[in-house]
Amino acid sequence: MHQPPSFLIDNPLMEFCAVCGTKGKLTYEHMPPRAAGNAGAVETLGLENTVPLGGYMYKKSRKLRRGMGGYKLCERCNTVSGALYGAAYADFSTQVVSVIQENLGLRDVIHSFNFKPLNFLKQVMSIMLCSDQATGTLRSLISAKEFLLDKHYSELPPELYIGMDITVQRIPFGWKGYTSSYHSDRGFESNIQFSFFPFSFKLTIRDEEKGSPSQNIASWNRYKYDEVIDVQIPLKLKNFKLQNYR
Repeated sequence: MHQPPSFLIDNPLMEFCAVCGTKGKLTYEHMPPRAAGNAGAVETLGLENTVPLGGYMYKKSRKLRRGMGGYKLCERCNTVSGALYGAAYADFSTQVVSVIQENLGLRDVIHSFNFKPLNFLKQVMSIMLCSDQATGTLRSLISAKEFLLDKHYSELPPELYIGMDITVQRIPFGWKGYTSSYHSDRGFESNIQFSFFPFSFKLTIRDEEKGSPSQNIASWNRYKYDEVIDVQIPLKLKNFKLQNYR
């Protein structure tokens, strides 16, 4: 199998903070936060493992002993984003996992979740920026520094779409930066992807890939920091057993 291109294995963008873009010492960013079940060793996939350009690394998983993540953020961005948004993500994740485990085998469960949408969205955006560190595309599309470091800042480009699904994958998919891939049934797609039980996210700006507007969590930027809402989410759990879940 051929050698991966240099941008995957020797990429200068990997020296820059995925949020503020400064070059310097980077700290390990857990994707998602450790409190969301990401504290132990995991088998995961990165960009080099999910696109054919990965060469000999394509379709091979890798083990991360300290939880899924990488050296993605400077100390300031890591500390600030984690303190402001990590708890909201972990709380929502814990609620979803609990409902999944209590309703395994049932069909079309609809449950109401109580959480902080803007806080959650900002943590998701931090994860997506880290996922896209190798290309830097997302950081150039949004005011990443303002959006993550100012808890009240909520402006996002109107063309931005972030679809969220509840995933039942026990082994994390990992992440993929903003790159194009081809599917026989859907053609070419250009997006950022991230998955870690119980959430899977896809960020795109292409109209062809956007789903229902009601499923676009980028629209949660209309809420205020620390504002709490109730959202009903359908869960399709039939034919899954408890051992499918961590």
